[in-house]
Amino acid sequence: MTLLLDKLPALNWKQPAVSIFPELLTHIFMFVVRDWGESESPNGINIRDMKRIRKARFTLAAVCQRWREVAISTPALWSTILLPYSRISFNIDLFMYELGRSGNSLLSLYIADLPGSLHTPREGTRVSTLVTPREIMIIVTQNPSLEAFLWSTLQTAPSEPLQNQFLPMPHLRQLALSGKIALSTVSFFDAPNLTVLELLYQGRNQSEAPLFPFPPLKDIFFPDLRVLHIGGHTDTLQTNDAAIISFLCVHSSLQVFSLSGDITEALAEVLSALPSLLHVAAKGTYAKPPLRKWCAKKVSVLSWVSPTLYIHDLYHPNVWALDKFKKDPELLMFARQIWVDRPVYRGQVGATYWDDLLSTMAGMYTRRVQDSMLEL
Repeated sequence: MTLLLDKLPALNWKQPAVSIFPELLTHIFMFVVRDWGESESPNGINIRDMKRIRKARFTLAAVCQRWREVAISTPALWSTILLPYSRISFNIDLFMYELGRSGNSLLSLYIADLPGSLHTPREGTRVSTLVTPREIMIIVTQNPSLEAFLWSTLQTAPSEPLQNQFLPMPHLRQLALSGKIALSTVSFFDAPNLTVLELLYQGRNQSEAPLFPFPPLKDIFFPDLRVLHIGGHTDTLQTNDAAIISFLCVHSSLQVFSLSGDITEALAEVLSALPSLLHVAAKGTYAKPPLRKWCAKKVSVLSWVSPTLYIHDLYHPNVWALDKFKKDPELLMFARQIWVDRPVYRGQVGATYWDDLLSTMAGMYTRRVQDSMLEL
C-alpha cells in the first residue's frame, strides 16, 4: 500500500476506473463485497447476506475485462461460497467455479434452501426431498481451507445417513447446523480449532421439540470452543439438561452461551461456574428466577450480561418493578442490557417508565462487550 501511495501523484485522476492499480482495485473489491455482505444478524450469519456477496463479486467482475481479470485473480474475493438447493445442478457447477477461484483462501460455506433465510424458513419448501450430494461434502470436508460451515434446513435420507457425510475438518472454526428434523443421529467429527457452534431446530411441530437438542453433545469436546448457541423456532423447545451440562462442564473456555429454552436451576449453577463466560442469553417462560440468581452471583465479574433472546415477562414493568431495580445494582446492569441495548423492545414499556429507568441506571454500565466480542 505504501508503494501505491508513492505513485498516486503520477496518476491521472481523469482517466477511467480501469487505470486504477490492480493492488488498489483488489482492496476496493474486498471492501465492496464485505460492505454488501455485512450482517445485522446477532449471530453474524444470514443467508441474504451470502446472496448479496455473490451478487457483488459477479457484478464487479462484469464491469470490464480488466476488472474481471483482477476479480478472478483475487482468491479471497471468492472465499465465501453459497450453495442453494434450488436448481441444484446449476449451483453445483457454480459452486465448483467459486471453489476453484478461492485458491488457498480460508473458506466459508453456506448450504441453504432458498429463498428462505436461516432464521425465517420458507413455508412449503421441498426440504424433505433435498439432500446435499455426498460428492460435494467430500470435496468440502477434505478442503484444508474450510473455516466456516453453515448447513441450513438440513435434511437426510435413509440412503444417505448424515453421520457418514462428515469427515474431519481440521481448519473449521465455525459450524452452524440448522434442520427441520431432530438431529439425534448427527455424528460429530474432529474439529480441534472450532470456536463457534450453532445448533438450530427449524421445525414447527411441537411434538418433535422434545427430541432436541442432540444427544451426542455429551460425547463431544472442542478444545477452543468459545460460542455455543442452541436455538429453535418454537417456544415449547424442550432441552436435555444432562447433555448440555455434561457438554458445558468440559468446555471451560466458553464465553458466549445462548439457549432457546428454559435455563433451569441446575444449568444456571453450571453456567455460574464457567470462568470465561461473558454472555448468557435465554428464551423460556421459566428462565427468570434462575437467571436472576445467576446474574446476582456473576455480574461483578462479567462485562456483558444479556438474559435475552425473548424472555417474555421481563419486558413489562409490572413484573420487576422499578423500585426493585433501584435497590439492586446487579439487577440494574442486568436490565440495562435488555432495555437499552435492544431498543426493539422499547415499545413494550411506557415512556415515563423508560425515562425513570434510564436515569436511574446512568453510569452503571460500560460497553466493554464490544471489545470482548471482537476478540472472538
